[in-house]
Amino acid sequence: MAHLTDDALREIIESGKYPTEIWDRTPAGLGVRIGIEGEAEFVLRYSLRSLCPETRKPIRAQHEQIVGVWDAENPNPDWKLYNVDMARGQASYLLLQAKRNIDPFADDAEVTGSRMRFADYLEEFLKRHAHEKNLAPRTVSDYRMMLDKDILPQLGDIPLFKLDRHTIAKFHRELSVARPHPDRPNRQRGGRTRANRQLALIKTALARAVEWGYLDTNPARFVKKYKEKPRDIWGTEEDLVRLLSILERDLRTGSWRYRNAIDGIRLALLTGARKQELRLAERKYFEFRQSPEGEIALWRKPPEITKSKQWEVTTLHPLAVKIVRARFRDCAESKWLFPSRYDPSKPVHDFEGWHRYKKLAGCEHLHFHDLRHTATTHAVMSGANLYTISKGLDHKSVKTTERYTHADLRAKAEAASHFGRNMARWVRNAADFGESDQAASMQERKFIGA
Repeated sequence: MAHLTDDALREIIESGKYPTEIWDRTPAGLGVRIGIEGEAEFVLRYSLRSLCPETRKPIRAQHEQIVGVWDAENPNPDWKLYNVDMARGQASYLLLQAKRNIDPFADDAEVTGSRMRFADYLEEFLKRHAHEKNLAPRTVSDYRMMLDKDILPQLGDIPLFKLDRHTIAKFHRELSVARPHPDRPNRQRGGRTRANRQLALIKTALARAVEWGYLDTNPARFVKKYKEKPRDIWGTEEDLVRLLSILERDLRTGSWRYRNAIDGIRLALLTGARKQELRLAERKYFEFRQSPEGEIALWRKPPEITKSKQWEVTTLHPLAVKIVRARFRDCAESKWLFPSRYDPSKPVHDFEGWHRYKKLAGCEHLHFHDLRHTATTHAVMSGANLYTISKGLDHKSVKTTERYTHADLRAKAEAASHFGRNMARWVRNAADFGESDQAASMQERKFIGA
């Protein structure tokens, strides 16, 4: 039937054309079921999103419930007795809840299926997102730490469908305020950078929720991140001289405890490689060729250790070749370029001694990744063009390389001297032009006066 009315139902019951079912056009899902004795009940069909127990993928489960009994003469919502108009209004309200993935007939309007809280969804997101995007173990570990520290304690108990823009914006705002760390008095917790990182993770998680069918829209989509001060940190030439002199001193004394750190730092500066790429470098991916120009050494990086998840090739400088050959000779029993001191069959977990060396060199502000920035910056200052450097760093775009380049005070002073010389030349030319113009004017006045 196109449109349910009380008169139409009364007509059907008086004609004896039952049992039967009649479905309304608006709202879609509302119907009337007339039994064998002529009793009429309003029924509602709706669907809810849930997880398939076998595949753990989102599915839509169909549900059907009785809304109430038809009574056009004496309707009473408290006793679930409705006429058609009252049943239509009640059905519209119930379908609105179902659209939000709330079971309208469940106690306290809880979410159906897994009755999903945001914490439950985040657990599912972390597993599935890591698998589909092939995330590195370190990235998954970082996500887990971010969830456990801030997101789960403050937002975890909120039902997924109740997360809104204002709740997320409030969480972002409160986290942006730096506070004393409860366990480390000399450190602070929070800040704009941390708040932006947490917001980015929430946006990613909720975007996947929309993609997987848990939500209709992303409530965090229009929450804006704070402006951050870019991290402009790299090693100056003085820093590098102090650092490398300390490394050379330990090499001469034959200290093997921090040999991984010594060679790792030097290779990072020679190749611009990331820490993860150095840690997981294997012997089989180094290739040495002979050419008319001399020996060519290539380091092929497999997709599982690169940021781009693609094969990358780096050409090694002769100094880097010397370090690599020495490591292969000294670590002949291991397939790793940097094997663990405790178990050579495994790669080194961290470059033990890095923090010691940067403290001795007076550059505690540096991170290991800043060595990559440092190598790039000094290459640019030496005259190399950005395109060449971007290929050496395996960047897809030169714009990415531009973020890695910095200028020290000497380079800025040199630029200022160029600006000054140009300005002096312009002023001098302007003065010459003014004198010639003045002389021309005097000649013109003499001519007119004559």
